[in-house]
Amino acid sequence: MIHTSILIVGQGIAGTLVAWECYKRQIPFYVIDQLNTNCSSYAAAALMNPLLAKKWTLVQKAQQYQSQALSTYQDMGRFLNQTLVEEKFLEIHHSNTQASALFQAQIDACNPYTFSTIEAHEAFTPNPSGYGLVKPIYKVNNPLLLKSWHSFLSTNQLLLQAAFNFDALHINAQDIHYETICAQKIIFCEGVRARNNPYFPELKFTANKGEFLHVHIPGLSAQAVYQKDLRLVPLENDLFWCGTNYVWQYDQATIDPLWRKKCETLLQSWLRIPFQIVQHGVAERPTTAGQKPFCMQHEMYKHLYCFNGLGTRAFSAGPTLAQELMSKVLAQ
Repeated sequence: MIHTSILIVGQGIAGTLVAWECYKRQIPFYVIDQLNTNCSSYAAAALMNPLLAKKWTLVQKAQQYQSQALSTYQDMGRFLNQTLVEEKFLEIHHSNTQASALFQAQIDACNPYTFSTIEAHEAFTPNPSGYGLVKPIYKVNNPLLLKSWHSFLSTNQLLLQAAFNFDALHINAQDIHYETICAQKIIFCEGVRARNNPYFPELKFTANKGEFLHVHIPGLSAQAVYQKDLRLVPLENDLFWCGTNYVWQYDQATIDPLWRKKCETLLQSWLRIPFQIVQHGVAERPTTAGQKPFCMQHEMYKHLYCFNGLGTRAFSAGPTLAQELMSKVLAQ
């Protein structure tokens, strides 16, 4: 029998951050996860951008989120002996004069992250609507983060690699039992699988499909993220993440060849250097109304918690929200 304080279900970015908080605080924990490198945590661009991408206004608590996230990923990187986060800047190619005016309004309002520029990287065709810069932003190496933490958990026998079976979960007044595991509390960090969680059926929770491309673009600097009608985010070895779309009505999370063709056409008009699409991927995103994450306790079973729906701010707001959740868990 494995005895632990906290059982964590899921090892996407939400489960990883909760487990890290447990480790930092020296709280015994155990993780159940069926590895899926096609999930949204792996597929995401994983940017820490303090601004909303249309009006370029500050995200609520942006500076707090970014400061805490940067500290968290740097600490995890030192622990795992990996570089997990890098500073970048966002080079914006305005889509039209209205978009340019919205950005200029933020510069005029002394938004500390917005800057004007008359130049863009030479790899792009000239843009008559002009350019802007947002800095600093940060890129998290999400596959490296998740795989390195998975390896740490596995090496230290803190991980059961399996799909979670609710029929095997037994809840008592003071603890919970799952197969050979006995824990005082359980935190569900399941991503889109939360749609089938019988203990939190009232959550206003849905999902949407998002697609991305990996594009090989030799000659394009990896110091920046580039945005026009698409976003290009540097990965490694001249590869760039390109995306994305939001599809709400679908039967299966499959790739759309028409979306890829549209992106290819846009890239051909935007770039004036050769490129090659090397991968077309898709993932389901856990989504909530108003993009409000779920950091909550079960009303009846006080030792059950849910941490989910972090959305587009998962990698920036996630570390702060994980800390706040753990404070609630430990206060009970």
